[in-house]
Amino acid sequence: MAKIYTKNGFEYHCERNCFGGHWHTHWNYRPIGSKITLQFHGVKAELEKLLADPTTAITAYNEKVAWKTDIEAREKDLQAALKAVDRVDSPDFGSIRGMNPKKDQNRRNEAYDRLKQCRNCLEIAQRYVGLLKEG
Repeated sequence: MAKIYTKNGFEYHCERNCFGGHWHTHWNYRPIGSKITLQFHGVKAELEKLLADPTTAITAYNEKVAWKTDIEAREKDLQAALKAVDRVDSPDFGSIRGMNPKKDQNRRNEAYDRLKQCRNCLEIAQRYVGLLKEG
């Protein structure tokens, strides 16, 4: 377990993960007592600079939580992703032309990846709303 630091009513800790031979570092932070933890990508000094002013830090935290819990926006994103998947799955989609023969396959992959990402974001938003209602 990583060491949990505290500053101005926030608690934060570091997580390091190795993906494909590269280490990625991010910081998880939240107000003390809150159930929703947000990620901060950057170095510790940048996070501590954000948390140095408690009013700015809580405002930034609340704005990010409000954005992440906006279920209507996540559903709109999901509908747009579904339309993109329908577009790339139609028999009229694409043809091999020019210097990029994998262009159509790349667009299909991007559409399906975006669909998966939108579904995950919607699930996270619903989970966060549930946590906010509990506590």
